[in-house]
Amino acid sequence: MKKDLIYFCFIIQTLLNNYLAEVVCSEDELITEIIEDIQYNGRLNCLRTTTPPNNETKDERDRRIKSHWTSDCSFESNNTWPRRLIQNYSIYKGLIDVNGESYQINKPNEADMCEIIRTLIGNGYFPGINSVLSLSPKIVKLISCPGEEGSTKVCAANPYDFNRNEAWYIFLDGKGISVNAIPSYKLSVN
Repeated sequence: MKKDLIYFCFIIQTLLNNYLAEVVCSEDELITEIIEDIQYNGRLNCLRTTTPPNNETKDERDRRIKSHWTSDCSFESNNTWPRRLIQNYSIYKGLIDVNGESYQINKPNEADMCEIIRTLIGNGYFPGINSVLSLSPKIVKLISCPGEEGSTKVCAANPYDFNRNEAWYIFLDGKGISVNAIPSYKLSVN
């Protein structure tokens, strides 16, 4: 009887672990995606899939496919992050598209994490970079997500599964994603 109970508990635990599988967009994944996207054409296209252009070479095809956002950082969340990004980071130009133009509404065909980084670039958070039209992969050195050195730094998380858009939480509040140590917070004495 005790053996059956232990076996039953093991089955329930396994089912719960599979049902409540947490998904994390780590700093390492985010940086890899950004580098691969920029290496394609010097921009953050933020696309999960692209249409091949006419007369594409094998090298261009390989870079284009590699630029697709496919990791756990390629998610599409609900539409609350633009308001939080604008408020917490003093975004004055609005969200920024691949051509450097301002837009207001989250683009569902683009990875949210990429849209966030591109918007921060277009709003002057990366020193010496005033355009999103010609980027260097070196920009990733300025990006930091919450977490201790030597551990996984988490930029966003979902306690359920990748496709539960409403469950994604992007770390834009408090000690969240920073670029060049901005924003910074000071403990106030009350």
